[in-house]
Amino acid sequence: MRLERLLNCTRRPEEWAPTYAELELASNPGSPSGWSSHRVGISPCYNPDYHKQKAATPSQRLSPVDFPYYFVDQDELDVLQANPSPNLLRFLDKPGATALRLRFIVHPDALKKLPIQREADGIVQAYPTVSTRTVLTANGNPLFLKLDYPEMIGRCPRRLGLPELHQSAFFSRRFDAWSQANLLSPAFGYLPESRGLLWRSGAGNAAIGMIGRETQVRPLLEERSTYIPFFALPTQDCSSPQDPTLLTQIICAHVTGSVTPGDVLLHITSLIFEALRSLFERRPMPGTPEIDKFRVVHDCHGQNILLELDATGYPRRVIFRDFQHMYPVTLNEGDRVDYLQAQNSFCKILNMQQDPEYVRRKISQLVDCKLGVYVIERLVDGFVATFGCNRDDMIASIRQQFQDRLGSVCEILPKGVWYRRSDGIELDEHGRIHLEQGPGRPLLRG
Repeated sequence: MRLERLLNCTRRPEEWAPTYAELELASNPGSPSGWSSHRVGISPCYNPDYHKQKAATPSQRLSPVDFPYYFVDQDELDVLQANPSPNLLRFLDKPGATALRLRFIVHPDALKKLPIQREADGIVQAYPTVSTRTVLTANGNPLFLKLDYPEMIGRCPRRLGLPELHQSAFFSRRFDAWSQANLLSPAFGYLPESRGLLWRSGAGNAAIGMIGRETQVRPLLEERSTYIPFFALPTQDCSSPQDPTLLTQIICAHVTGSVTPGDVLLHITSLIFEALRSLFERRPMPGTPEIDKFRVVHDCHGQNILLELDATGYPRRVIFRDFQHMYPVTLNEGDRVDYLQAQNSFCKILNMQQDPEYVRRKISQLVDCKLGVYVIERLVDGFVATFGCNRDDMIASIRQQFQDRLGSVCEILPKGVWYRRSDGIELDEHGRIHLEQGPGRPLLRG
């Protein structure tokens, strides 16, 4: 895909949704992380031959899919909100909804396992994305919809219950509050998951959920931006194999006499570390509410973080999405995760005081594996393949950035080793994901 096309469609909202959906699908073989080697379920309601099509236009290569919706009385719903945009409210409340009825969208695949005992009230057209259960509406004001998906995606079914809805709304509210208080780095942006609905008896006695995610990045800036999932940056577009990768196009567009290709790549990696620092290096200040006295580590694989570009295509911020994979962390008594846990039992909390060895390994999986291997290493390898610089020198520079910005993370990670999820699906004796040591030394720490 051409970078110019992405930048131009930002100014034409009706073109943005199909262009973005094509970007995700054409740059990814079907893995949620963008880089996982594990098999991933692909929805049969999507076109399974998408990558094989040779159609002449993007509209022929990718068509929206029909998703059924139901008008549900509010007394049958749990509604969790976090400053939803007027666009999101209009979409879920209309047409045909009232103050007492809301529109609830269901994934077609879910109808096989969730016996909804009524006919749908209509359909919503949306484009698939690589995450399968998250879709992008095809109306003139697009939104992401994360839908309940009882089928297998990767290693597990992706259900949306009340804990997941609480987690999404909680972090959307906290990020809004931290943004207004200027507690976030200018390098940090987020896509709020600002409205969640739980239909308590939607499938007989079973509850089903859905989440509305904004497409407009917050904190809001004056100009609308475009963004690219990190997995799509160094990957060849299978629908336009003649085009250079988007990483190559971004770098070439901003190389000058004083700016080298390596400078642009290091600018991108510095944005990642700066954004993460505003989550993990947070220090409670006098007067900080108890609810905000905690640090956060995110599951930063290639799909959960995106690179935002300004109007010229220059990297500006790193955008975070999928708040169900945000982990509050406590390192000491000043990090009030105990208060957070008491108030919000839905959170996936990593408490160093309770189980320090597992917390170190889990953070290593999130930082060394998900970020280091799935994102940073692929960026470096794509860069080296195109520009031919010394790989070891580039990695050394990135390690220094990581140490300078996230030194406190380095201090708690296992020394000289890193961890990843084991190939099996078994859990440990505490019901947690089993982690195993990865080969070699951690890329970000050496």
